[in-house]
Amino acid sequence: MKRGLDKQPLHALPLAPRCGLDCPSAEEMAQYIDNLLPGGRHAAIDEHLCSCQACFEVYLGVLRFQLEQESA
Repeated sequence: MKRGLDKQPLHALPLAPRCGLDCPSAEEMAQYIDNLLPGGRHAAIDEHLCSCQACFEVYLGVLRFQLEQESA
């Protein structure tokens, strides 16, 4: 499921302040959502999302945005 970067610039995504040194950057989150990260980094972000509420909320926000765009 693509995030629709052509419709939504990366800087406009609902990004929370990074909660720590291990939080993925906006670019990494975009690549994670688009399934473009190498396996090891993808797995690390999977694990991070399980323990970081702020990043998980960003992830959910992007997924909600995608669903809204697809149904519009």
